[in-house]
Amino acid sequence: MKPFKTIIAFLLFFVCTNSTAQNNNSQKIIGCWKVTKFELKTEIENSSEIINEAINNEVCFDAKGNFVTTNAEDKTIGNGTFNLSEDGKTIFQKSNNEINDIGGNAEIELLNEKTLILKSDYFTMSFEKK
Repeated sequence: MKPFKTIIAFLLFFVCTNSTAQNNNSQKIIGCWKVTKFELKTEIENSSEIINEAINNEVCFDAKGNFVTTNAEDKTIGNGTFNLSEDGKTIFQKSNNEINDIGGNAEIELLNEKTLILKSDYFTMSFEKK
């Protein structure tokens, strides 16, 4: 009977921890994040220019599910909406700006009070909380 109780306790802990992941991440992601590193998975035309332009951009996420991206000169270069998956491990973005739209899904590889790392099929981006 003791192993059964241990398994039940573990499952309850896992379900409770997993169900709070989205709530934790949805709160942690709110605020402004500065791009510190940007890597493309595949080299494309003007890769180094794209990477250099991305560094020091800032993405601000609000509690209503909106985001705004500004460049190093504080000019708005994109905006749209976002939401997180139920498990809080994937961010879905829809940009209102087709020119700068890298949108789509990205896996949240790391999210804490200071660091955000997003990874997709096309890129990995690292951010620092402002």
